[in-house]
Amino acid sequence: MSRDDRAIARHAARQGRAVSRSQVLASGGSPSWLRSQVRTRRWQRLWPCVYVTVTGPAGWMTRAHGALLDAGAGAVLGPQASAYLLGVTHRPHGWWT
Repeated sequence: MSRDDRAIARHAARQGRAVSRSQVLASGGSPSWLRSQVRTRRWQRLWPCVYVTVTGPAGWMTRAHGALLDAGAGAVLGPQASAYLLGVTHRPHGWWT
């Protein structure tokens, strides 16, 4: 199976520039290709099986998407994060940016 860079880019675009290892592998990426993306600093490892497809600091939304990907199917954000996304609070609780 050849790597489908468009599919990987679509996942990243929907998920705040974060992708899971399983999404990349399902799109034809190999473990060695993933390692090379991190080694050459094109991507960053956010969690053990979650990657950020941009360089530089990962923003709040990217980290939130990454946490959901890491937690797996059925995961949801907590009440403070939800309040931030709904505009009820102006700063996300417990996050740095």
